[in-house]
Amino acid sequence: MDRFVAFAWDPEHGDSNAQVSRWIAELKTRPAGWINAFNEPGLVVLALKPPTTDLRLVTLEGNSGVVVGTLFSTNSDRPDPIARLDLNSSARIVATGGQELISAYWGSYVAFVRGTDASLLHVLRDPCGAAACYFTHAGSVDILCAFVDDIADLSDVKLSIDWASVGAFFLSGYQLNERTGVTELSELLPGQRMTWRPGRRPERNWMWNPVAIAGEPNRQSYDTARDEFRATTERCVEAWTRSCGAILVRMSGGLDSSIVASLVSRARTLPVFGLHLVSQGYESSELNYAREAAAFAGIPLIEQELDQKAMGFRGAVSGPRLARPTRELLGADVDALLVAACQATGTQSVFSGHGGDGIFLQRSIAGDAFADYVRLKGLGRDAWNVAYDTAMLLQSSLWYLAKDAAVKLVGGRRWDPYAPLARARVSDHQVLTSDAIAALPEDTLSSAWLNEARALPNGKAEQLRSILALRHYHGTRGHVLSHNAVQPLISQPLIELSLRTPTFVFGTGGTDRALERDAFGDLLPKSVAQRFNKGFVNHSTIAGVVGDLGYIRELILNGACMNRGIVDRGRVASMLTPEHLLQGEGLGTVMDLIAVESWLASWRR
Repeated sequence: MDRFVAFAWDPEHGDSNAQVSRWIAELKTRPAGWINAFNEPGLVVLALKPPTTDLRLVTLEGNSGVVVGTLFSTNSDRPDPIARLDLNSSARIVATGGQELISAYWGSYVAFVRGTDASLLHVLRDPCGAAACYFTHAGSVDILCAFVDDIADLSDVKLSIDWASVGAFFLSGYQLNERTGVTELSELLPGQRMTWRPGRRPERNWMWNPVAIAGEPNRQSYDTARDEFRATTERCVEAWTRSCGAILVRMSGGLDSSIVASLVSRARTLPVFGLHLVSQGYESSELNYAREAAAFAGIPLIEQELDQKAMGFRGAVSGPRLARPTRELLGADVDALLVAACQATGTQSVFSGHGGDGIFLQRSIAGDAFADYVRLKGLGRDAWNVAYDTAMLLQSSLWYLAKDAAVKLVGGRRWDPYAPLARARVSDHQVLTSDAIAALPEDTLSSAWLNEARALPNGKAEQLRSILALRHYHGTRGHVLSHNAVQPLISQPLIELSLRTPTFVFGTGGTDRALERDAFGDLLPKSVAQRFNKGFVNHSTIAGVVGDLGYIRELILNGACMNRGIVDRGRVASMLTPEHLLQGEGLGTVMDLIAVESWLASWRR
């Protein structure tokens, strides 16, 4: 994680100058080792060197700003990370208020750019959301950071729980808007820019519009799309490998991680290792797939067994404070294994295949492919082929498919961005009380992009939802604090290519993620290329919950949510029994309850 803390203020205010100086002194007295990345009147950016890797900073010439993170050129023939921006490049970034970063570069970054008027400051977050950025206001100073725990204990910084956002988490599992779980803290979203002027509140606007990108579909052939996905993915993976030292690839034995492992192996001269976490029960069969994929890629595979009784539940309450609850809090055991594996192999970066489900359109979000085709092309010469492919993909009849498409196209049943939330409200596993649901403000559940996505074909709108959620795949704690965590499939060029590709193209031939299998088949052993099931992790999770059920019941039934009347005691208590859990019923809800109460406990320390 690229950690930074930035302060923006009016240098004409003496009290603000003094306050910022105190905060800088507080940070620099900590053992972490903060350094000045940018220091000018009205703007100071402090950055933290990771323990095992180099600090990633790109300075704009002429004291016009700094980019914290990794930056690649969109048009360069050699995808090396950029070490510096010359005067002309810096001037274009300044003149466009940062827009040049979106169009001419990509990567994982938060950029601080002075405006053409020296009193202006632009803060821009990269569109793939790999680098985090939160901000709050204390006195007359704006504070920005990548990791909330870094600012939580600064003097005169007051942070409190946003209970409405906690309720929203129980409905959706993640948020697509700027609200966090902390009342005073907002998130600068991917592709968003904040503009700061002395004496005014910050203004936010969008420099990157995924709905507009999806609204201009490519109309190339299937073969052209397949080749473009292959070339773009190769370029993204090669770029990321050039920015890292030795690499450890998390290999589940699935399609995406196996593709990433093969591409990393091809691109690297430094060592590459694979890591597979072995669990009990059904999921242990994944080991054979991982072994075959690693052997095919030509990399050694580390097989690490997971202790079912060491799920990290108790350690979650003592971890760093995060901006919002997340199930990632419960992965302390996995984080410890990753760090140990990195230390044993001398690797500095951890790669994964996260994001492939959304980028390559997995079956569960491909149901409207035929309706999308008819909306874009009408009943053209390929309509029958697309209808047949979609029916095969969904394992449904052509009659059902045609009827469903007619209802959506002729009957006007448009895509509803809040349909999952409506279903969650009536789910048997919904633990929020009716009063808590009724009290949720609309902005806890809304999203600017989802609202705009109503204008898109239904299938593309649903894919957009999954792509917007990809920022939640990026790590926020654990091993990412000591080692680079890279998800190369969640890269701006791939996101934009996926958004522009019509949904019906991905399933050509009637198989799940057919385009991905076709584009990368030569990088995979036959067994992996032809597998259509996904790994199942619930057995070990259930065993971990049941094994520590006494602690978990105490945590939840005497927790803050229960005491505030947010969750229903009777329904929750019925879930927290061995009989209920061993049936696999409501496991996701139980994990959410553990995550929320652990997160709240970390803020009470």
